[in-house]
Amino acid sequence: MLKLSQIAQLLDQPAPAVEKTIRGVAALDEADADQLGFMSSSKYASLLSETKAGAILVPDKFKGAFPDASVIFKVVDVELALAKLLPSFARKMEVPAVGVHPSAVVDPSATIDPTACIGANATIGPEVKIGARTLIHPGVVIGAASVIGTDCELHPNCVIRDQSRIGNRVNIKANAVIGSDGFGFRWDGTQHVKIPQVGIVVLEDDVEIGSCSAIDRAKFGETRVGRGTKIDNHVQIGHNVKIGMLSIICAQTGIAGSGVIGNGVVLAAGVGVANHSKIGDRVTAAARTGVAADVPPGQIIAGAPYVPHRQWLREQAAIHKLPELIERVKELEEKLAKLENPTT
Repeated sequence: MLKLSQIAQLLDQPAPAVEKTIRGVAALDEADADQLGFMSSSKYASLLSETKAGAILVPDKFKGAFPDASVIFKVVDVELALAKLLPSFARKMEVPAVGVHPSAVVDPSATIDPTACIGANATIGPEVKIGARTLIHPGVVIGAASVIGTDCELHPNCVIRDQSRIGNRVNIKANAVIGSDGFGFRWDGTQHVKIPQVGIVVLEDDVEIGSCSAIDRAKFGETRVGRGTKIDNHVQIGHNVKIGMLSIICAQTGIAGSGVIGNGVVLAAGVGVANHSKIGDRVTAAARTGVAADVPPGQIIAGAPYVPHRQWLREQAAIHKLPELIERVKELEEKLAKLENPTT
């Protein structure tokens, strides 16, 4: 919980004339007098007249009326303001104590910084290196010769396979798998022959990997995720994929082997990227887009196979008119037939 003056300080705003304790955050229509409400868009403005929130976050460009009982904080970006405030209201998650839990299995050749935290039943393989202040939660498995940087957090039961390279401040959520074999097979006339996958995975600094996502090791060389890129839950990254910096990859997206994703790319939920396809910098792909050819930088795309987003919108609008159009064509065909054959 926070006092109003503390909220103002975190938001770099003057302290309000009144002081009270705010115990949590809630939507405008659910907030009580001791909670902070928020309005991220003016489409929720109608709720302002009914809210009981003791304080409200609103965009600084909003010019509407506010309830008299609430303290108003006007901010440039409501979501970014919430990012500053929410940690103070959240219950602190339990983390492993500094040092190695007695039940953890650590190979004698592993190097673990004394400030790192190794949780219960974690398994640390030979020649692993773990940096300062890194948190290894219970059940994590780290394969041989992997390197984990400083200030990382590996959540319960995630798996880091052999020789993976994890940068600094990387956050890997529960049950994610980094560095399993890429999906490589070759038909020899009678069966699918397994192609050995002998490369590695590299996650650069400030990467986040969601729960149950999988990033495959390269056939040879490396699969790489660039600095600051965020990957959602249930995402599949194939072998030898290269993802640039500061990209967003949303849930259920799949990127096939050797795909190349640029910097600042946004792939919405369920996007499919075919093998060897290249997506340029700053591309945004709408949900369920199918990418089977290269995409130039800066495009907004949708559909499968993909087309420019505006074209896709027009096509979708036209599809809804097809039944009416078909009936109209039938009528015209009947009229034309009568004109061509007036005696029938």
